Amino acid sequence: MGTHGKVSVELGAWDGKLFSNTYDLAKNSGWIGYMIEANAEKFRQLQETYRGTQR
Repeated sequence: MGTHGKVSVELGAWDGKLFSNTYDLAKNSGWIGYMIEANAEKFRQLQETYRGTQR
């Protein structure tokens, strides 16, 4: 499939870490990620997970 830019999208991102397909890319490889989470509490946790990450 290859790489076509460094942008990822995760639907149902939960806390941004648990079962994440994109966490390593965003935290360690400089990718930009769009994380979508409908659960308000998990969204707050998601924000904490990525606090301080370059955008």
